[in-house]
Formats: sequence, structure tokens, C-alpha cells
Amino acid sequence: MWRVLSALLVALAVLFSATVPAFARDPLLIEGKKTLFQRVLARPGAVLLHDPATAGGGQPVAAFTVYYVYGRQSAGGVDLVQVGRNSRGDVDGYIRADQVIDWKQSLTVAFANPAARERVLFLKDKDAAARLMAAPTRATDARTMRDAAIGDRLPADSPVLAIEPPTFVDVTKQFYLLPILSTDSVLTDDGFAARLLEVASVPATKTPLPGTGQAPPAVDPADALRNFKVGITVVIDNSTSMQPHIERTREAVRRIYDKIKGTPFADNVRFGVVGFRDNAKVTPALGYVSRVFSPLSIDTRPEETLAALDAMKAADVSSPNFYEDSFAGIKTAIDSMDWAPFGGRYIVLITDAGSRAGNDPLSETGLGPAQLNQLAHSKGIATFALHLLTQAGVNDHARAKAQYEELTRFPGAGSLYYGVPGGSAEALGSVVDLLVDDLTRQAEAAVAAAGGTASPAPPPTPPAPSGNALSDQSQIVGYAMRLAYLGRVQGRGRLTCSRPGPRTATPPIPPCPRSTCACSSPRTSSRISPRP
Repeated sequence: MWRVLSALLVALAVLFSATVPAFARDPLLIEGKKTLFQRVLARPGAVLLHDPATAGGGQPVAAFTVYYVYGRQSAGGVDLVQVGRNSRGDVDGYIRADQVIDWKQSLTVAFANPAARERVLFLKDKDAAARLMAAPTRATDARTMRDAAIGDRLPADSPVLAIEPPTFVDVTKQFYLLPILSTDSVLTDDGFAARLLEVASVPATKTPLPGTGQAPPAVDPADALRNFKVGITVVIDNSTSMQPHIERTREAVRRIYDKIKGTPFADNVRFGVVGFRDNAKVTPALGYVSRVFSPLSIDTRPEETLAALDAMKAADVSSPNFYEDSFAGIKTAIDSMDWAPFGGRYIVLITDAGSRAGNDPLSETGLGPAQLNQLAHSKGIATFALHLLTQAGVNDHARAKAQYEELTRFPGAGSLYYGVPGGSAEALGSVVDLLVDDLTRQAEAAVAAAGGTASPAPPPTPPAPSGNALSDQSQIVGYAMRLAYLGRVQGRGRLTCSRPGPRTATPPIPPCPRSTCACSSPRTSSRISPRP
């Protein structure tokens, strides 16, 4: 019996070995690692060779194409890397070693909106970056370098290689890569940790216009800013206590429209209106959970918006609880409005109560403040919350504040939550007037800056502090909106290479191939500016 089984097993083994190919070879491991494979990035101009003995020809490779390394060898005095696009053993060919960059980190960085910070400087080597971060005068030194780079006045021996684009380039809308090649940690002179990143970059090229072979002309910021439009959607609580506040909000919108009527930027400001209550399934007399009273659209005339606010009425019946479903109103504003034509995109929430939580069985959306905040940011929307601190809602104030602080967080500006003491219509009115004035003034400033400009205008300048927290934050957000808008209409941004004199290397490569920058801590990996 054992002999029969043994013979059978031998036969199966022979059959198996005849029908199953040998295991695919693995890429080379990073030195000192047991599971991490070597990978490289193709430099601009890299050529994929199918035969290592081939002297010419080959297939051009897109810059920053990622390859696994399957071997390294020399042929005819030239160092070559055997590469494949995957780790399954599929080898594509060979690339000259001087046409690739070792990529050990498998990480990239992206720019945050520069509205609340200075533009990032990229230095030509790690030592220069480390010296800057360790210098007691680093703030002054960095400012001097940045001003010189912006003004194209860098001396010949400057360590600065490049500077961040002046406008915001949203990597989710305009993809780009800043691969991390290596990292190091240093201490500033006062003992704070900073991280140095060596990154690679490729200057952007514009896609040629069809039939011309030529890149499209650059977009003048002045021309772009003439078309900068501000869209504001007011999301207002329609519960029983809110009628005076609805009327005061209408007054604020009417005042703005009266103020800008006949001005060059009258068509650059539009309002939308959303009302919300609570779950109407529990209390049918409420009528609706959220409703669009006036759509945010370039085609919606001021008279229509004001008429919609006139038609909005507070509920005649009370909700089962003190809180309403304000998150349903926010979701409706995000999803139902036409945000695309607007550079400045704002939601202004007005309520005297907290919202149903996302896990509340009666929640219309099932979303919490963090999820709604992300959804708004994905469309470039900033959300302000004006919370009426009435005596009736005193037991709900802390809960509502925590919700709305998270809902309204905006990069570089913090939380856009404002508690209105007392919560009266008069108190709300003064805050609404100030906020709406600040937001609509952005359209006025953009058109005014663009008007009569004979030469290309620079990007908008950072706002100066006013001393009023609401105004300061709205100005920071507005500045971020204008930078993001210019980034969208001007196309893909690129690092501005600022090092003077000829840029040569062996082998020749485009400018800005790699540089070192500093970031304040690992927690701010997307914000890589030197932090003096």
C-alpha cells in the first residue's frame, strides 16, 4: 500500500512540476531590509532599453515613473538598472543609472494653501537647510531669502534653489508629485525639533493647444480676478424662535445688495438661502427637514433672493427636542448649490441650537461635523457658524459649540465658530453685517485690483491683522480662496527655480531636480515651510 501511494505522489509531483512555472523572481531588497524592495523614479528624459547592449533607440519614459529594481549591471562602461513596473517579476527593460533616482521613502508631500503662512523655500542641499534652521537669526534670514527669491534678486552664492508657487495648487484637482528622497532631523538653536526633507520635482509643462503644437498663453492674474465671484449660502434655523433672526438676516442681505447695486462688481456677488428644521417624520407639522428657498446661482437675481427670505417663516410647532437638524441644512447647501462659478465659496450657518448627531436615529444625513467639514472642503467651501447664545438654550451651549467648532475648521484660520452673546436679533445683526461685508468686499477688492491694470498683476497680498477676530479670520479665508481660485484658472503651478547662473549637472537634467526643505514637525507633513 505504501509503495502504491509513494508512486502516486511521485507521479503527481512530476506532473505538477511540468505544468506550473517557476516562481517569479523578486525585485532587489533595500540594503538592510527583509521585506522592502528597491524602487527608482525616472528622471526627465529617461529612456527604457529592452536590450542592455543597445547603444541608441529605446522608449521614452514619463518623468517620475516608478519602477521596481530587478538588477544592476554595467554594459559597455555604462551602469544600467533592470526595472519593472510591478513586483510580480515582470521585467520591462533597462534604464541608465544616471537617468533614475533611488526612492527609498515611497512618500510624497503636497503644499497646503499658503494663505496663513509664507511661501516655502527649497534649498540646494541638506547642509544649507540645517544651517538655516539652527541659526538664531533664522527668521530674518529666511525672510531675506524669500524676498530675494520673489524679487528675482538672489545673489550668486545663495543656497536657495526654488520657491513654492505663489498660488495654491490643489493636488486633488491638479495632480503633482514631490517625492521624498530622504529625511533627517535637526534641532533649532532653541531646542525645537525640525525635519529636513530631500525632495524631487519636475518643472511643469503646459499641454499644447490642439493643432498648434504650442502651449496656451499664461493667464494674467488681473484678468482672472476680474471674474472672481463670491457665493454665500445662508443656512438658517427655521424653528419657532427664529422669526426675528430670519428678518434681520434678510435686512443684512438687502443692505449688501443695495450697497453694491450699480458697482463694477455687482454681478460678482450672489446669495443662496437654505432653511432647516427637525425631522418631519416625528412632527409632520414641521413640513420639512431642510429646503432650498433660493438657489445659489449666477442667474439668481437679488430680487429673487430677497423674495425667498420674505417667504421663509419660522415653524408654528416646536420640535421634540431643543436641538434641530442643522447638519441636514449644511448638507443641502453643499450638495444643492452651484458652487462652480464662484471663487469665494461660503456657508453661513445661523442657529440657536446644536444639531442632531450623525448617529442619532432621527438624523437626516447620518453625518457628523467632521464628515461635513471634509465634504465642504472637497468643494472648496468655508463654513461659518453664528451660534445664538440664548438663555433658553443654555444647557445646550457647550454641546453645540463643540459640534460647530469641528464643523467650521478651516486650514490656516482655525475654527470659524462665533457665539453671539444674548442671541437677540440685534446682536446677530451686527455680526452678520460685519461678516457679510467682509466676504463681499473680497469681490470688490479683486475687481478693483484688476481694473485698469496694464501689465500682469501679482497674486493678492496677505491681509494685515485688523484686531477683530471675525474680520481677521474672514480675511485669511478670503485670501486662501483667491489663491486657490488663481491656482485653478492659471493651470498647474510649479516650483519657481530661483538659483542664478547656469544650471548644469552630469548628466544634464532640468532645473529643480531635487532640493531640501524644512518642516516644523512630522504632524504637519503637508506644510513644509521653514518655521522660524
